[in-house]
Amino acid sequence: MEMEDKHAIAERLENRRVTLYRLCLSGIALGGGARLLQAYAFASASLVLTVLQVLGAVILLASLLQLWSVYRTIRKDRGLQEVLNDELAVQTQLKSRQAGFFVLLALQLLLLPIAYFYPLNSQLVLELGLFLGVVAVLGMRVVQEELLVIARFRMTLDEDRFEVWNWRKPSFFPYIINPGLAVNELLLGQRVPKVMLIDKQSPRPLAERSYVPCPSCGTIHKGNVWSAQHKTAFKNWYGLYCPHCGETIPCLRNITSWLILMLTYPFWFWKKETREAKWLEKQKQRFQNLPDEPVELDKSVWWKMGVRFGLVMFVLMTFVLKTITLLFDEVEGDLWSYYFDLEFLLVSAIGWAVGGALFGLIMWLILGKKGTGVAKETEGQAS
Repeated sequence: MEMEDKHAIAERLENRRVTLYRLCLSGIALGGGARLLQAYAFASASLVLTVLQVLGAVILLASLLQLWSVYRTIRKDRGLQEVLNDELAVQTQLKSRQAGFFVLLALQLLLLPIAYFYPLNSQLVLELGLFLGVVAVLGMRVVQEELLVIARFRMTLDEDRFEVWNWRKPSFFPYIINPGLAVNELLLGQRVPKVMLIDKQSPRPLAERSYVPCPSCGTIHKGNVWSAQHKTAFKNWYGLYCPHCGETIPCLRNITSWLILMLTYPFWFWKKETREAKWLEKQKQRFQNLPDEPVELDKSVWWKMGVRFGLVMFVLMTFVLKTITLLFDEVEGDLWSYYFDLEFLLVSAIGWAVGGALFGLIMWLILGKKGTGVAKETEGQAS
């Protein structure tokens, strides 16, 4: 009983520690980024940037003080240290530090050509290097949580039966790096699990032989549990809901949405738990009485995906980028002419129509690829 209490306390402390690291990262990004912009990008002082610097400093200082309090609590209790520093956590921490070292090295190498080709003074290079270094260190600490989740996933999976896909799989790279998909993730709630299982023995297309394991209960779900056919593809803002145990299956995070959430984290983290609890209650109704028979994908689904992708990217790259540019540059003429330049809109529309068609074609080639072997019923089996 005492050990169970230790595990519960350790879990709460670890969640709090990760939250504080994210706040530190947000404070550094807000304050440091505003400092660099005000010092080297703007000729005159900006009230908004000054406020962001002060806000970032306050968030960073408060988070560091809270982190110190958490570490003191852990150091005083040997039982908590044993729970928090198990073998898997130590291995993951080592991997995150190794990754952090290479990220720091890459950032420093990136600064060399920038400093060579652009007339940057030594103070800017020093400040920028320090800023990127601190962001990388804190970012790796947050990424450690992601690696730990994936590692715990792999402990419960039968890799001889399934091919395991995670963020290292090239098929996931477009989802991670494409800025347009941040709209799907943040606004629509369309998510991709951190770990997927691909049935090597099924002859069905890839989309129909994909499975999602739940780390909480060990159930292996068919991938189409969260699909447009079941009206469960969207509204998954906090992850994929497991209909078997009611817990949340962790998901990948798009880089653009990760940056947006990182910068805005101080403004919403305090109400995350309350909103997530309400969201979980609604999921119970959404996932009741799902049809058990397999859903065969309609051939038109790939082109619908392409159309949605093209529309999202057209709006994002046309109007959103123009708005961001408007914040830093003066516009000649009225705003209507600036936003609705017919020649620019026509070229952009044609370009993203072609881009959407290519995206749909790629999805068809990847997700429609058929496997070999004999299909087996897998859902509901614990790995």
